[in-house]
Amino acid sequence: MEINTSLPHYGKAPKRLASAYAGTAVYANWNLTDPQLADPTVWYRGIPLHPERVGPDHGKYCMNPQKVPMCSNISVSTFPPKPEAPARTGRKLPWRAVHDNFMPTASASRAAPSAKKL
Repeated sequence: MEINTSLPHYGKAPKRLASAYAGTAVYANWNLTDPQLADPTVWYRGIPLHPERVGPDHGKYCMNPQKVPMCSNISVSTFPPKPEAPARTGRKLPWRAVHDNFMPTASASRAAPSAKKL
C-alpha cells in the first residue's frame, strides 16, 4: 500500500504490483473516481445491441459456451447488474471468524485437544 499520507490513493491502492514474469511495476497515477464520469459508455461499450442471428447461441446477445447462469441474459438493459443489498446481521463479526478463512490451519490447531502434561 501507499505510505505517503498526502496522496489521494493512500490506503486504497498499491504503490507497486509485482509479477514473477513481468517484474515490478510502480504506479503513481491512480484514478479512483467513478469511471462513468470520464467515459459514459464504459459499462455498455461492446455489448451487442441485437441478438445473434446464427450459431449455438442464436437469439441471445452474447455467447455463453459454458452455459453459466450469470451470463445467460446479458444485454444493454440488464448489464451491469444491480448491486446486492448488504447483509445486515445486527451483530459484529468476531475477528476469529475472518481470521479462520485466511489461516485454516491455525483454527485446526486451536480446535485440537492440547497435549496432557505429565
